[in-house]
Amino acid sequence: MSDRSLECPVFRPTLEQVRNLTFAQYVESVEPKWLHVGICRIVAPEGWTPRRAGYDDLHHLTLPRPIRQHATGRQGLYRTLLVEQRSVNLPTFKAMSEEPTNAPPTAEPETLERKFWKNIPMNPPLYGADVPGSLFDERVRGWNLKRLKSILSQTLEDNDAVIPGVTQPYLYAGSWRSFFAWHTEDLDLHSVNYIHTGAPKTWYVIPPQARERFELMARDLLPELSRSCPEFLRHKEIMLSPALLAAHNIPVVRAVHNAREFVVVGPGAYHAGFNHGFNLAESVNFATKAWIPVGARASFCTCRSDSVKIDMRLFIDDMDAELAEEVLESYRSDSEEEEEESEEESSDEEEEQDVGEEEEEEEEVEVEESDEEEEVSSSEDESDSEEEIDEELPAKRVRRPTPKAMANGMAPNWKLTPPPVLAKRGRQNNKIKPLKAQHVHHKGCNHVPHNKRVSPTNSGSKQKSARKTATRRKLATTVSASEKSSAAHRRQKRQRAEAALHAAAVAHVHASSSDDEATGSRPGSKRGAAQAWYRLFDSLLPSLKRARA
Repeated sequence: MSDRSLECPVFRPTLEQVRNLTFAQYVESVEPKWLHVGICRIVAPEGWTPRRAGYDDLHHLTLPRPIRQHATGRQGLYRTLLVEQRSVNLPTFKAMSEEPTNAPPTAEPETLERKFWKNIPMNPPLYGADVPGSLFDERVRGWNLKRLKSILSQTLEDNDAVIPGVTQPYLYAGSWRSFFAWHTEDLDLHSVNYIHTGAPKTWYVIPPQARERFELMARDLLPELSRSCPEFLRHKEIMLSPALLAAHNIPVVRAVHNAREFVVVGPGAYHAGFNHGFNLAESVNFATKAWIPVGARASFCTCRSDSVKIDMRLFIDDMDAELAEEVLESYRSDSEEEEEESEEESSDEEEEQDVGEEEEEEEEVEVEESDEEEEVSSSEDESDSEEEIDEELPAKRVRRPTPKAMANGMAPNWKLTPPPVLAKRGRQNNKIKPLKAQHVHHKGCNHVPHNKRVSPTNSGSKQKSARKTATRRKLATTVSASEKSSAAHRRQKRQRAEAALHAAAVAHVHASSSDDEATGSRPGSKRGAAQAWYRLFDSLLPSLKRARA
C-alpha cells in the first residue's frame, strides 16, 4: 500500500447536492473512493449554514458531566481513566480551556501532534463528552444531523426504536489535548462528526483490511485486558501512538478535521484522535447498505450492560441469500442456547430446592441424634467421672476408733464418699470438688472424735464448719501425696530411659569406630558420619519408643 493510498480523501459537495440528496445518499455515492481507507472528509459548501444564530448565544448550554482524562503508560501505549467532574456551563468550560496552563501553543498540526503524544500522561485535560442534543436548526435546508435519514434510522423508527447517541446526536466540547481512545462504533456502524466552531481535531484510522492485525497487536500488548474481555477495545480506554503502530507495521491514516467539515468513519474502522483546542462538535451514527454485512457479523462487549444490540433480522430484505441464511441460523442457535440455559437454570433451582429440603431433613435427624448422643455421653461422663474418682481416692477409708470410744462400746466409722458429678467433662467447670467426709453413726450414737470436738459454746454451724475444714486438710494431704508418688514414678521412669539411651549411644560409638576401620572409611569423613548417624538412629529408635510409652 503506497503512502498516497493512506491519505484521507476529501470531498466538496455542491450546495445543490446538499439540498437535494440526503447525507447518507451522498456518502453512499462516494463510498467506492474512500471505504477502503476507512475515513473521509466532506467540506460543507458556501451558503449552507446549519445554525443561523451563530454560536455566541450558547450561555444556556450545560455540560452535565465533563470528564477529566487521566492517562498512564509509556512508549506509545497508554491506558486512560475518566473521572467525572461537576457540571459546568459552556462559557465556564471555554474560559477554563483558554487558561494559560490549558491553552494550546500556536503551532502547526504536526507540532501539536508531537506535543500531544509527548505530554499525554501530564496535566489531565477536561472533555465535555456525550451531551445529548443538537445545534442544528429545525428548519435548516439540506443536511441535518438532528434528522439524519438512513436505512438505520428508518428501520428503527418503523419498529418504534430510538437509541440516544446512535440515532440521536450527541454534543462534544473539546479542549487542548482532550482525546477519544481507540474504538469502533456500536455494531460497527458508520459515524459522522461535524465541528460547528472552534479548533481542529486530529483523527487516526486503521484501514479495514488491517483491522485483524491491529486487534492481534492490541491483544499481544495487553493480554490481561484481552483475557478479561475479548472486546476490550470497545471500552474506549486504550491509546496507541502512530509510532507504536508503525513499529508493528500497522498502517494508520491521519486526518486534520477543521470547523464546518464532516468526518465520516466507515463501518468497522478503528479510530482515535485528539482536539487542538476549544471546539464544539456533534456526532451521530448512520448506515448505508455497505454496513449490513459488517453489522451482521459484528460483536459486542458482554461485560457492560450499555452495549448496543440491534436485531439484524430487521434488515433481512437488504441481504443476499447467503448472508440472510447465516443471520437466521445465528439467531436460531442463540434462541436454542437461551432455551437450554433457561432449562438448566430451572433444573438448578429445582435441585437447589430438593437439596434444601434434604438438608433440612438431615439437620432434623442430626439434631435428634445429637440430643441422644448428649444424653448417652452425659451418662457415660457421669460413670467415667465416678470411676476416675474411685481410682484417684479410696472409695472407703475406715478410721480406727479412739480408745475412749472403744471403752464406751461405740464403734464410729469414718468413710469418704464421692459427691455427685456436678459438671460434664469438656466444659470449663469440670473441676471435681473436694470430697465430703460423712460420719456413720450407730443407732443412738452421739460420739464425736477427739480431733473433731468443739467447745460447748459453739453452735451447730460452727461444728459443721470445723468438720469441713479438717476434712479438706486431710483430703489435700492425701491428694498431694498421691501426686508426689506419681511424679516420682515418672521421674524414675525417665531417668531409666535416659540411662538406657546413654548406654546405647556409647555402645554405638564403639561399634561405628570398628565399622569404619573394617570398611576403610575415615571417622571424620562425610560418608562415615552419615553411616554412623543412620546406625545410631536405628539403634535408638526402640528406646525412644519405649521412653515415650
